[in-house]
Amino acid sequence: MKLICDEGLLGFEDIHDYRLSEAEEPGPFMWLEAVDKDLRFIVVDPTLFWEDYQPEIPQDVLEAIGANSVADTKLYVIVNVPGDPLWATGNCFAPIVVSEKSGQMRQALLRDSDYPLAAYLFPESVRNRKAGVVGASPNSSQR
Repeated sequence: MKLICDEGLLGFEDIHDYRLSEAEEPGPFMWLEAVDKDLRFIVVDPTLFWEDYQPEIPQDVLEAIGANSVADTKLYVIVNVPGDPLWATGNCFAPIVVSEKSGQMRQALLRDSDYPLAAYLFPESVRNRKAGVVGASPNSSQR
């Protein structure tokens, strides 16, 4: 799916054309790739890892992408994967808000929220290898 990001993403304000595509490996992760640049981000639907993630998206962001409400959008968070993938984090403070209807997207800064810039995808017991992959199921209560 091709997407236009009029303001660009933080740190990449000059890049406006992106596409959202499936990752090579099956799973919840996707690629958000710049169309004409060598740049791509790993993104994921945040509710797969944090079922209570329901940020209040600013109205100006919704209007900018042609959406009437959050229900008209899809949210993604950018994932940062360090050397050990079990320590991967998601940027819950600045989600990517997508309107599939208009093909527009924007990064929302949730300034008045407690959502972290780096929220662990996997629970501490998995990160510290005290539990197996079974303990890494989405929506674990121990983040």
